[in-house]
Amino acid sequence: MKTRSFVIIALLLTLIAYAGRSAAKNDPFSPARDMPRGALVYAQFSDLPSLIKRWSDSGLKAKYLDSENFRDLTKRPLGLKLASRWQEFSDAAGFPIDLAALAGFADGRASVAVYDIGKLDMVFVAPVSDELFAATQLMQNSSRFEEEDLGRGVTAYRVAVEADRGRQKQQMLFTHIKGRLIVATSERLLARTIANMSAPTGKDRLYDEPGFSLLSKRVTPHIATVWIDQAALNDDYYFKRYWLMKDTAKLKNVRSGMFDLSIAEGQVKEAREFLLSKPEQPSAVSVADGRNLLSHVPADTSLFRISAGNSESVNSAVREILAVQDNSAKTPEQTASHPSFRGYREYESQEGSFRNLGTDFDKNINDMPENEIETTDKKQDLDIAPVLAPARPTAILSISQPRMLEKPLFAKFNYAAVFRLGSPAGFDRAAFEKAIERTLVERVMIPRAETIPAWTTQNTNGVGYRELAFPMLAWKVSYAISGNELFVANNSELLIEIHEAKNSSRGVGPDKAFSDWWVMDLKQSYKQFDLLFHQLENGNASNDFFSGNIGSLIATVPEGARVEVERSSSTIFTHEDVTMYLTLSQGEK
Repeated sequence: MKTRSFVIIALLLTLIAYAGRSAAKNDPFSPARDMPRGALVYAQFSDLPSLIKRWSDSGLKAKYLDSENFRDLTKRPLGLKLASRWQEFSDAAGFPIDLAALAGFADGRASVAVYDIGKLDMVFVAPVSDELFAATQLMQNSSRFEEEDLGRGVTAYRVAVEADRGRQKQQMLFTHIKGRLIVATSERLLARTIANMSAPTGKDRLYDEPGFSLLSKRVTPHIATVWIDQAALNDDYYFKRYWLMKDTAKLKNVRSGMFDLSIAEGQVKEAREFLLSKPEQPSAVSVADGRNLLSHVPADTSLFRISAGNSESVNSAVREILAVQDNSAKTPEQTASHPSFRGYREYESQEGSFRNLGTDFDKNINDMPENEIETTDKKQDLDIAPVLAPARPTAILSISQPRMLEKPLFAKFNYAAVFRLGSPAGFDRAAFEKAIERTLVERVMIPRAETIPAWTTQNTNGVGYRELAFPMLAWKVSYAISGNELFVANNSELLIEIHEAKNSSRGVGPDKAFSDWWVMDLKQSYKQFDLLFHQLENGNASNDFFSGNIGSLIATVPEGARVEVERSSSTIFTHEDVTMYLTLSQGEK
């Protein structure tokens, strides 16, 4: 078979015989020493075959793959694109590169780095014995590949890949060097990986990138660890266009991140470390404040959050109660309530039709200049933090409760917040009421003096509170002051419940100071959302996004599960622990 010269690789192989044993051989992040710099995403696994087997044998996998949520993902542009690209590599290799195949690529440890999301440009490295390498499907299908003898008993294999429906020319290459299998999608990436393996020192190691180096010192790797170059992802076309969470502006100050997954009996934990580009002034919730706020959480609450009292968290808590969107950090595209179609018409008039947009239709239509998008929402964003600043909020409890209603209104989401005040005497009732009133009025009506509702004083079960009602919309906002706590809710019954609650069934919370703590009780959520989706479907099966897609996703999670997210911050680092506590049935273990 005709071969091509791997000149760079052949020259680098001369270094292998003289390479010393690395002192970092036992370093838990030593796989990152093999990977070239410039990766957007890197992942390493302590035992890849075991992890794949654990997932494949789990009841959770079967439930998720049979869900409407998964079927919907496979039909979306990103899912279709990734599936198409993966199929192209499988076609070139001559066998399906699925989880079973990947499990056969490694004795145990394995690592992968992605350098281009659109092209799926990547490197995979796994220590494997000669016997296992010979048994891999790669070697079993090596007749489809061109062979190149690199000397010293090393052979490299290459096959062309018709990528992106033939519009991109890529390659798939693999070799076995120094007891390690390397699979790469470009000759350059393969050469750089071999160079890293060949010399004990070098300047092209992912391990030595400052963002990786700093975070790896703060993380102990377990079953799987992922590192991301968030600064690079923020500028990546595919990340900006297809990331599921649209509010990417909040990621702008994240330089890089590392996420470690560990699994123990009854729980799955993900430890996250973020390196910030610019230092931030952290604020924290004391253990005492956290426990006092936790006592106000009703037993049937499915979702609550305790956060430090800063401007962002104050505004977020009140914004949720008032059902007001946050437009302060969004792009023009995200804040547009009625986008103009002028940009689309210009494409049509200039090119003749949408068909003439060429093969980059999706990219061209998504890249419409942002100044072509108009918004009719000229209202100012809610900023109530300055109003509460004299009272010095130190910590905030936010509560969310879905409630079923009689038809035609089938459901309502009740929200409440409790603010711990460092200086309750500084709370200005008049300024607070005016700010709430102004925010709601300008969003529901054309302000006229005779149509503006007035605040009233109420008393229920001995609890006095102030209330602003919008009868035409069945909206109410209530608040009460008690000692050094301010209670605010969009439902007076919930306001009284959290005011009177002294519930100890929630435990004591974190045992150290923290910035944020979220708790989602999936058992409660499942019960409430199951009723909600049943009401939406009226007892019949539905493929609607909300009742079919979201409902099916919740159904895949064990009913007894609870998720906790605890965050703490320093000036340039943010740490998060995401823990899912599981009560699994026999078939889901």
